[in-house]
Amino acid sequence: MKDELNPIGAEFTQACLRQRLLAINKQWNAILERESNAVARELHDDLGQLLTALSMQISLFKLRHQDDKDMTETANGMLMLTERCMQSICHLIDNLRTGDAEPNVATVLNRLCHIFERRHKLPCALTISGECKAFDRTFATVFFRIIHESLDNVIRHAGPCKVSITCNYASDTGLEVVVSDSGRGFDPHDTAPHQKRSGLSLMDECAFALGGQIEIASSKNIGTALRLRIPPESFG
Repeated sequence: MKDELNPIGAEFTQACLRQRLLAINKQWNAILERESNAVARELHDDLGQLLTALSMQISLFKLRHQDDKDMTETANGMLMLTERCMQSICHLIDNLRTGDAEPNVATVLNRLCHIFERRHKLPCALTISGECKAFDRTFATVFFRIIHESLDNVIRHAGPCKVSITCNYASDTGLEVVVSDSGRGFDPHDTAPHQKRSGLSLMDECAFALGGQIEIASSKNIGTALRLRIPPESFG
């Protein structure tokens, strides 16, 4: 009898841990979201407007000295630097506003692809099949972090490559998301160094909090695929 109860007790303990992790995550998310959005607004409203005004002033300076080659080249250099500053601010705002993710798989993944393509100038193919149930903001934020970290790993470790995200949902099997690349890959038997450098342990913890799990398959010079599985019961 005791042996029969042990698996039930372990499953109950894991469920309690997941609920506790989600509760803690929800509290932190509320705090981080409020502060991050405030900083993002200040960056957009204050620094963004100042850089726009600076760009206009430089353009006027360039127009007034259009007959002076040296002045024109200097103005062009200043405009390029201003544009790079504005792009950096947009990237910062994107990062600060990750807590804004809507509780919808398609919206989250589309947004992540858009950020990835705009930031890294690489295409990110997205395929979605099935209509996943809506989930709350805490669930959406944790889900966002897993896929965001996976895409960051592509840039850090895969090198220039093709990137794709495939998402499938079925009421009987749950949600499966695969982030794959055609990059340099790694030796799957050499897991410890890769786990340390890729932040896999963080993604594992996030997946556990959602009641799911992560699997990684990779081959050198062929690419890597990260597979996130979340069972249907996690969606209530």
